[in-house]
Amino acid sequence: MYAAIWIDDSKKRANEKIVVCHPLLGRLNTAIAVLRSQKRSGAPSIIISGDGTKIGSLIAKLDTADEAWDARTSDQLITEIASAAKSFGLSVVDQGEVTAAIRRMPKPKEYPLHITKEAKPVWDMITVEHRDALDQYKEDKPKMWALALILLQRYAKKLNIEPFSKDPDDIKLRRMSAMEFHKRANNGNVKALEIISEAFDYLHTARIAARITGEQFYESAKHKSLYYITTIQIARLNAASPGQAIQSLRMIGWGGTGKYAHRNINSLTDVLAEPEGKDLAFFLTTRMTRDEVILLFGFSEDASDDKILKIMSSAGRRWVKTGILVEIPR
Repeated sequence: MYAAIWIDDSKKRANEKIVVCHPLLGRLNTAIAVLRSQKRSGAPSIIISGDGTKIGSLIAKLDTADEAWDARTSDQLITEIASAAKSFGLSVVDQGEVTAAIRRMPKPKEYPLHITKEAKPVWDMITVEHRDALDQYKEDKPKMWALALILLQRYAKKLNIEPFSKDPDDIKLRRMSAMEFHKRANNGNVKALEIISEAFDYLHTARIAARITGEQFYESAKHKSLYYITTIQIARLNAASPGQAIQSLRMIGWGGTGKYAHRNINSLTDVLAEPEGKDLAFFLTTRMTRDEVILLFGFSEDASDDKILKIMSSAGRRWVKTGILVEIPR
């Protein structure tokens, strides 16, 4: 379990300044999203993980923080909380992000490691003739590199040549790219949960919504050339109708028309809000191209859609429970 904790500097007493999100959270992504939501953004914060009973004991201790903590600064309070957590056998989660592993751009004459002599002209051709496709990912060098590698392997197979002299290095490059893509998908999911948390706070304050469910897997699907993993959260409404809730979302910057409200998160992730009976459903959708699916899940080039969607569904169910979409060997 995870406890998202932040400091409210508007309060005077330490036990009032220390705010704990209730209930405890089953997923790290949700805890991060809670802390990044509008009301908490910028506040000193910490995420504690471990056994739920032990976290409950820690929270009880924080609720009775003595006067000695009242004079502490916000940062000092975070340090005290971290120390107290460790005394209960709990862990402090590192919220930092991993630095991108690949920075350079695929270009002619700038070859990947251990490319064969026969494959070098193919690489030069790919990085020129497929420049438009590669340039779609100018802001994401790992994805650009991964696409170039996939194209190289496809052409090499057609020409019956070996692209690399050492396969393990190719696997390493693909693994690093898969890790970067996984991070982008996960970050998109965290941001989507954050946006939904902000939306629910707004609806709750307006007495439109009473509570919201945790994130659950909804479906995996293919539409045209793209593959989708969709998860769902449902806001339980009070007397208001779903239509009134959607109109309220548009007042805080959501787009959409008719019965729907929409937020684009990044190039992979969107959130759609629509009626679910008397309540409001938030659908979090992560989309991938076939090349990205092959890269992330390690499928063969000829994998069937049925196999792909089956594995994606299993991964989606694991994702909402653990925050890990794919286990990528290091």
